[in-house]
Amino acid sequence: MPHDCINQIDDKLFLGSLEAATNRTLLQLYEIKLVITVMDRSVKSGDTDNEICYYHINAKDCKTTQLLDRFEETYQLIADTHGMDRGVLVHCRAGISRSATLVTAFLMKRYRLPYSEAIRVVRSKRPSVNPNAGFVTQLQLYERMNDFSLDANRPQFRQYLLKMYTPLGIYNYLERRAQVERVATVSAAATGPYYLCKYCSYRLYNEIHVIQNDTPKTIDNNNDDDKSNVCQSNGCSDVFIEPQDWMISANNYKKWSASPSMYGRCSPAGVHQVVCPKCSQTIGSYNPISYRCNCCKHFNLRCLEFKIDNNLVVKKTD
Repeated sequence: MPHDCINQIDDKLFLGSLEAATNRTLLQLYEIKLVITVMDRSVKSGDTDNEICYYHINAKDCKTTQLLDRFEETYQLIADTHGMDRGVLVHCRAGISRSATLVTAFLMKRYRLPYSEAIRVVRSKRPSVNPNAGFVTQLQLYERMNDFSLDANRPQFRQYLLKMYTPLGIYNYLERRAQVERVATVSAAATGPYYLCKYCSYRLYNEIHVIQNDTPKTIDNNNDDDKSNVCQSNGCSDVFIEPQDWMISANNYKKWSASPSMYGRCSPAGVHQVVCPKCSQTIGSYNPISYRCNCCKHFNLRCLEFKIDNNLVVKKTD
């Protein structure tokens, strides 16, 4: 007998609403032993069943909510429960956006499906499914990850984090990046060479923190727009980096937290100096509204706020 609040998506995998999660009769009917709640609150204790395991993922249904770093965790929970021949219900308030995102990610990884095919399968079982734009972006990025696993070394992944979280402030960005890197694959070898301050040898950043296109844009010589907007070589010497923890060191924060130039000394032009946290020498500049660079390496990239003077850093490979 069909029920609007719950739909079977795959073998012993169900997608539904809060109504389904609190309906003990339905849970028993479908032999569900694990309920994954994807909401900003958990299922009330009075609505739970002692025979069922409940798992809460705290998430709001908004485009800035990050679920990407919960894909692997959710996949493992569902796979482990399936291994015991038990049913799983993934739900949010309406069973349309948050929970549908995690179920779609599960199908993508299990069956090696592109996002477009996985969401089609889910909608064929539950037509109301409609992940918000932020979740769709995360699912599409997940498709581009190696073997459907989070790879923090991939430039596309890091640029996604920049785009999503630097507008919310450097603290928010650094917190989210650290959280993702705790659960994502991070190869030490892939972080690349590191760069030191020329004056005091303070370690500033690694190659992985340099922002540039993974594959430089190819110039179409028959396209006038291409020729006018993009340089004809990869010879751009500008170096843009992701925000670093040392940019909000105690000394800098105390000195500049009251102004937009919290990352360095303010200049009359509105572009601010970035200073080494150890010796206080200027090593670059910060533009709060982002630099624009139309070279092949930086074409179409945003969040180019921190520019390092390549002559003031020393590259090390050992």
